[in-house]
Amino acid sequence: MSHVFISYVHENSGIVDRIARALSDNGITVWVDRRNIFPGMLWKDAIKRAIREGAFFIACFSAEAERQERSYMREEIAFAIDELRLRSLDKSWFIPVLINETSIPSMRISNVYDLTDIHFVKLYENWDSAIQLLIQVIKSDDRIRDEHDRLSWMRMIQLTTDPIGERLRAIQALGNTKKPTKEALEALIQACRDDNILIKIAAVEALGCVGKEASNAVGALCELLRESRFPRLQYVVVDTLGRIGPGASGAIPALAALRHGPEYYTSSLDSFDETQPVASVAAFLEQQVYEDLVVFGERNDLGDLIETAIERISMKKGRP
Repeated sequence: MSHVFISYVHENSGIVDRIARALSDNGITVWVDRRNIFPGMLWKDAIKRAIREGAFFIACFSAEAERQERSYMREEIAFAIDELRLRSLDKSWFIPVLINETSIPSMRISNVYDLTDIHFVKLYENWDSAIQLLIQVIKSDDRIRDEHDRLSWMRMIQLTTDPIGERLRAIQALGNTKKPTKEALEALIQACRDDNILIKIAAVEALGCVGKEASNAVGALCELLRESRFPRLQYVVVDTLGRIGPGASGAIPALAALRHGPEYYTSSLDSFDETQPVASVAAFLEQQVYEDLVVFGERNDLGDLIETAIERISMKKGRP
């Protein structure tokens, strides 16, 4: 099962994260450089392979991108156009998205067509309509549909027997299964306990793609929050718990502990017994998290993510 590659300039990271989250919440695997390139990888080769193997290429054009004379996004688009020339133009693959008011650069695809001839989506005019249109186009393609159980089993075997590169691909494929089997979820949960940090991160992100169906993984995810001091792993665990939603109610104390340390909320949480509604605990924690957005390193981002996770778990709308 393939993925959707998103090309952008880093000045637009915030809105690209919103796009990626919206697609992921609808069962679409998204490839973004900050999430999918791991330490030790040859990053240029990883990007080219991800573009080549992607079911779609989303190019996020913006005024910020237009102002840059040199950028890696330009290099990605040039490679994507080379790939586009090899593909049938009868099927959508290259999707231009306008983040704000800007123009699409003129780049030749063939003797007949230019990049500007491809119909684009204006994200800034109506966010909801534009996102739904993207989802509709992507999901209508048979390259995004579920794989047969036989392939899922093969991927689960790969999780423990293949080299790390193949294991990472297998984890990503399992995470993109819309209705994963119990065995597939168990394989991903087991991968969360792997000794290799890259396998752990990939498995947690895959569970995030599964979403609410991954509620059985909450225990393992809480273990990672308590035991890990690796910022990237903590970030993806918090994000995944938020994607699981109300089924992750048992993770609220662990999220609180990550914010301020394991003893910070002990006395306050003791007043909430198991008969109290989840929203009561969440409301208390959400207020505390909102008042203090400093944790470690990139902690402002983590603080916002913890806040969003608690909102999702308590079934609130959450901040965009």
